[in-house]
Amino acid sequence: MRLYDMVDGIRLEVGPSWLSCTEEERDRMCNGVGGADQPEWLGKLLGVLPFLYRASLVHDVDYATGGGDGARHQVDLRFRRNCLRVAEATLWPRWWPRWARGLLPGRTALYLAARAEIEVAYLALRKCGGATWTYK
Repeated sequence: MRLYDMVDGIRLEVGPSWLSCTEEERDRMCNGVGGADQPEWLGKLLGVLPFLYRASLVHDVDYATGGGDGARHQVDLRFRRNCLRVAEATLWPRWWPRWARGLLPGRTALYLAARAEIEVAYLALRKCGGATWTYK
């Protein structure tokens, strides 16, 4: 069963650790986009991508509470899904019907670019995120 919570005005998928922590504990766990073990250029690149920050809040709490290798993969997939949710919520207002989205080609192009950015961020996370995961 998936759990959800409102994070900065967007309904995101969260793990049980998110719901069990207080807001102060979450603030201490969150370090923004990227980890200390990644190359500096990658950190700068990820820091300017607009759809990662909100999803990284949930992701940082998951990484701080940790688990096994299988749990890390599930947490990384949740991060990817949350990034896509942020991109969709940012680019498509709630009142805009799904069937009509193709009528705005500029927005569609932005969404496709956002998806590409999110995939790059996900691959970077899978490659460089292991050192910051809390193994249990």
